[in-house]
Amino acid sequence: MLKVYIFEQEVENVVNNKGKVVGNERKGQHAVYNIPFSKEAVDQIINKSVGSYREYIIYVVKNGPEMRNDKFNYDQFTNLSFMECCDLMITKKGGPAMAAMEQQHQQIQQKQQQTQTKQK
Repeated sequence: MLKVYIFEQEVENVVNNKGKVVGNERKGQHAVYNIPFSKEAVDQIINKSVGSYREYIIYVVKNGPEMRNDKFNYDQFTNLSFMECCDLMITKKGGPAMAAMEQQHQQIQQKQQQTQTKQK
């Protein structure tokens, strides 16, 4: 079963030599949620997160310790199967980011062709 993991960052205050807190240092992370995967679950998580926009979220697909990719966009992450995501990571030069750019380019070309057809 595929699951969505949401991680919370563990941080510790950084204190200067005068005892003043000057920032934070990341010390790790831990899973806060472990949710069975579905597009609806992803949308619900995004909608409940204040200030989160799906375009700015990093979507990560991980299949074992060596196979990890964080270049997926929202549509790929929610609409492709896990196997399709893994295939995209392995077989597509440039991975999911290149696939998304090519898809966007094709859509632009189709719109241009439709516009030219209407003008004739």
